[in-house]
Amino acid sequence: MNKGFSLIELLVVVAIIGILAAVGASAYNGFIKSSKINATIKQHNEIVKFIKVSYANCALNENIIILKNYHGKDTNFNCMTDPGVWRNAFNSHFHGLNWDNAYSTPNKWDANRPSCCLPDNGNTWKLGITALGAVGSYIVINTDVDGTSSSRLSQRILDYRLK
Repeated sequence: MNKGFSLIELLVVVAIIGILAAVGASAYNGFIKSSKINATIKQHNEIVKFIKVSYANCALNENIIILKNYHGKDTNFNCMTDPGVWRNAFNSHFHGLNWDNAYSTPNKWDANRPSCCLPDNGNTWKLGITALGAVGSYIVINTDVDGTSSSRLSQRILDYRLK
């Protein structure tokens, strides 16, 4: 009596493994995509919240707050500046914290590192990257969440001296 598997039995097992692998791969890809979207949304919201809190701290701390510089060192920032200076300071702050984007999109502003942010006054939308802009009396925060225009996030924050 043979104690091995027949060719049919082996083919059935291989087919079942193939079906399970195909289902698992598609579920895994969906999980990864939704994780990147959620991480990008969270990062956008954290940036907006940080800017709003920084504005509030300016009023409490005699118009001086501490931000990170591009190299991660604490630096005093004079709040009595225009939104364009704020935009650059916030961009440096998040670079100093080594925040990257969830999609690992190369950031030409930062030597193609997958960093989180770029300073921009225009209407720049790069997958996973938050563009910090200054338009008139506003800081504008734009984030491309998933590569589609319908899912873009944009927030305008009024210069704190005008509130």
